[in-house]
Amino acid sequence: MSQINNEFHIPINKEMSIEAQTIAKMLFTSSKESENINFSHPHSLEIFRRMMDKNLKELLNKITVDYQLERVSIDGIQAVWISTPQIQEDKKVILYLHGGCYVSGNTEIYTTIPIQLAHSSQINILSIDYSLAPKNPFPNGLNDVVKVFHYLCNHGYSANNIGILGDSAGGGLALSMLLKLKEMNAKLPAALGLLSPWADLSFSGETFNTLAGVDPILSQEQLSVFANMYVQKEDVKNPLISSVYGDYKDFPPMMIIAGSHEILLSDSTRIAQNAMNQKVEVSLDIFNGLWHVFCADPTLPESKNAIKKLSSFFNKNLF
Repeated sequence: MSQINNEFHIPINKEMSIEAQTIAKMLFTSSKESENINFSHPHSLEIFRRMMDKNLKELLNKITVDYQLERVSIDGIQAVWISTPQIQEDKKVILYLHGGCYVSGNTEIYTTIPIQLAHSSQINILSIDYSLAPKNPFPNGLNDVVKVFHYLCNHGYSANNIGILGDSAGGGLALSMLLKLKEMNAKLPAALGLLSPWADLSFSGETFNTLAGVDPILSQEQLSVFANMYVQKEDVKNPLISSVYGDYKDFPPMMIIAGSHEILLSDSTRIAQNAMNQKVEVSLDIFNGLWHVFCADPTLPESKNAIKKLSSFFNKNLF
């Protein structure tokens, strides 16, 4: 059950950690008291990007584990290897696709999730700067991630020891990548992890409406602007764009993690149902009271719990 703080109408779930309750109050307070970005403004994209970079830098400063970054270029695509000093073997790899609404994000700042996972799983992680809209709309980013997957397969890795992890837009892109690989009759990676995936750019899921009042981070108005930048004149229900409409038959095991207080929750539940309908091994873990991509905050006990589950999932399925 949730209780409501009458001053700011903040949904607080008693099962949340004290740390999560504190941050939830801060998120809702700032969302109510600060001026919202006018997404019809011509400079709204740059304002959004600066805001996201600032927030992610603050979270990156909270990382306490040792990690190493090695910047590389893969067929012209910038990428970074993320590892920890404790990693001994390099036969396994997780390809990480960051979020950012298909229009924002980079390997320099969007690193709190892969750093945590590299430390927990003892698996090297490759994060890539895939092409972003509006300069590079669909299918440019999709082509980039497919290219990098093939690069790994041709440079010492096999599909059996490659896992994919994506959060938010990166989660939707990860699903689209597997659909594209299947369309190409290529081998699929061994495991797929999704954190609060944005996989329905047509906004047909019920929680876009039912959870709008409790999501402290996202709004459909915001997402609609960025969806248009990415989709442009393409069919928004093309499964390579809105991967919630895809056929997941023969997909590898999937783990989906989301918060109960995000408007994208129905994307996660529909993906899980689609996977189950196709006899795909899938687990869906919804954290009560938590918000979109809460795992990005390394200080939350819930984040540590989710990263631990992802770590076990990838170590179980990568060989």
